Amino acid sequence: IVLESTNLLFFFNWVKNFE
Repeated sequence: IVLESTNLLFFFNWVKNFE
């Protein structure tokens, strides 16, 4: 599902922001 892809991107962005 596309939503899952967006969620993955969001998670990746969050990790980058966290660092």
